[in-house]
Amino acid sequence: MFKKAVTFIGTSAVLATPYLAGAQPTLPDANQSGIQDYNSVRTKFNVVGNWLFGILLLLAVIFIIVAAFLYLTSGGNEEKTKKARDYIIYAVIAIAVAIVAKGVIALVGSFFGVSTTA
Repeated sequence: MFKKAVTFIGTSAVLATPYLAGAQPTLPDANQSGIQDYNSVRTKFNVVGNWLFGILLLLAVIFIIVAAFLYLTSGGNEEKTKKARDYIIYAVIAIAVAIVAKGVIALVGSFFGVSTTA
């Protein structure tokens, strides 16, 4: 069941990628060039980064909930409790990596004097 859920989430993420990236179903008009300068590129990267950050945190929360369910339903089975504990550790590592990544981007941006907000 868990593999089906992960497969469904992965497939949904792959299918939703064009929409998350802001892809347009039709070609833009000749008067619109889309990306006009550095700030518009930076803004688009920030928007995509914020979406990915949110998705990563949401997945981490889902993994914590799944791990809690596995832990509660383990019935003292050592293998299931170890699996649940591993899921929680992976989710905490994912949250830490996401926060550190955002922090590094802000730190590098402030070091070079570039605003990292959209």
